[in-house]
Amino acid sequence: MKNNQKIGGGKRQYLVSLALLIAVSAFWVWRIHYGAADIYVCPDEGFYTSIPFRMLFGDMLLYDEMNTTQLVSFLLFPFVKVWSLIHQGSTEKIILSFRYIWLVCHMSVSVVIYLLGHKKGYKHSIYAAVIYSLSVPVSLMVLSYNTITYSSATVLALLFYLKYDSVPADISKGFLLAIMVLCNPYCLLIYIAIVLLTAINHFILINEQLSIKHFLVFHVGILLLLLPFVVYIIVCMQQRGLSVLDVANNLNTMLSFDVAHDTGGTLFSFIKQKSWFAIDFVILFPLFPVVFIGVLIVGLVRKNYRKHCITSVIVLVALYSIYALFKMRNSYILSLGAFIGITLLIYEFDTIKNHSVMACIAAILFVMAANFCSGTALHAVSWACTALNVLSYLILEDSILFENMKPERKENVKSNVWERGIFCISFVFITFCILGMDVKYVYWEEPISELTVQISEGPMKGIYTTEEKAELYTDIYQELRTIPLSEDDTVLTIPTYAIDLFALQREVCSPSTWLVVKDLSDPLFVYYYQNHPDKIPSVIFINKKISELKDTHLLMENGYILERDNEVCSVFRREQENTLWTK
Repeated sequence: MKNNQKIGGGKRQYLVSLALLIAVSAFWVWRIHYGAADIYVCPDEGFYTSIPFRMLFGDMLLYDEMNTTQLVSFLLFPFVKVWSLIHQGSTEKIILSFRYIWLVCHMSVSVVIYLLGHKKGYKHSIYAAVIYSLSVPVSLMVLSYNTITYSSATVLALLFYLKYDSVPADISKGFLLAIMVLCNPYCLLIYIAIVLLTAINHFILINEQLSIKHFLVFHVGILLLLLPFVVYIIVCMQQRGLSVLDVANNLNTMLSFDVAHDTGGTLFSFIKQKSWFAIDFVILFPLFPVVFIGVLIVGLVRKNYRKHCITSVIVLVALYSIYALFKMRNSYILSLGAFIGITLLIYEFDTIKNHSVMACIAAILFVMAANFCSGTALHAVSWACTALNVLSYLILEDSILFENMKPERKENVKSNVWERGIFCISFVFITFCILGMDVKYVYWEEPISELTVQISEGPMKGIYTTEEKAELYTDIYQELRTIPLSEDDTVLTIPTYAIDLFALQREVCSPSTWLVVKDLSDPLFVYYYQNHPDKIPSVIFINKKISELKDTHLLMENGYILERDNEVCSVFRREQENTLWTK
């Protein structure tokens, strides 16, 4: 009975854990009302919701949307569809509502992490769950390819590490990896690693989870997502009369125009670009690499010092977390926790290798995949470290540090109590620094103290921002809502922001909803309308508050006339129905 209480945690420990997770949830319920980067600064948040939104109007993934991060919309479409049915097509308050949807999913994953980690013990499982629940990169509170992949990677790593090897667990692993690959194709690296390790495991036992039996069941989970996606693509192609070649050519064009994820074209330039995060880290965290490597070497040379070295690394991470809190405005703080995991992997590899090898490989390869698919260097690496961070707190339970702290070990009692105290204090500092960053950093916004005006209408309703941005939003929203439109009219907004499309509640006519249309002579703009003539808009709305479009003569040449012109916007309407975009 005593042992069951120790491992299971007991009623009191469950209540403490529940209270902590409720407290974090309450924090995010307050926090999600602040920040409106989508008001003509950075369109990321609205963009992720806008692609499944355009699917409501019959648009097809890989053909109508020209952004390479679009496949996550296959997962998001059910949420948007249900939202549309409940609100009868209205998009009022959609941004805030999808923040709430994100919050429910985010905290649900936190609970899953706690329940899975409970297999190792109450304390470390709640450490891991709290760290995850507070780790929201750049406070971008929306379901996206970023948030979905790091959630999936974290749970996948824990399933491997904690040796969940039942049929449902194996199916879950395959399904989670399929989600990751759909969101970020570079996550195929993890699948390749699983294939190779399964082959090796057939001859040299590494892990029972890598047996042929588990490998086959694993693919059932993959097929649960792969088959519906393939069916969706085939059905859409048949409905639109498209061939595989049409979709392939469009995909090739999409990749060629993907400036945001450009790799330079050669393997050398790719490696050079993707190695830049290391230089960023050294610049941002001076002396950290030197001290870390020094401590690591001491533990490698003197094995009896290892528990002190682990403690030292935890303290180092805590100190630099404080430094990051006051010196930075980004998610770089999340990269620090990974060094705890790296230390444990190196020191404790012989002890934990039988059940941690695939978990650690998955977490590390995910960091690489996130870096490969992004052009943001250390920023991408930092949020991708979430899985490794969570894993670190569970590996600590198996480390020499906590082996010497267990009650049955009577020797060095004073030393154990001292090190346990240091760990607890350091963890508290790390946690509050991450929490502080969540409060301090508002995605592409001013500090929370300056976000004093609550928007009262439209897709951004309920969100607090600055007075200046609220006024700008209201001006544009009112202009959009007063354009005389027939039921068949389609509207292109320049620049293209998702919140404008939500305000119009109409079919999307832009190549993408991520700022792709900056000027009318843009090659992607021309390509899209020449190859998608059904998408040529009948009305073009130019936001003069944020755009200085100079080549409006191209609109005249393509059959448009000026219908409205004021200090806020210019509105052009297509005069001839059969006009094709020629320039």
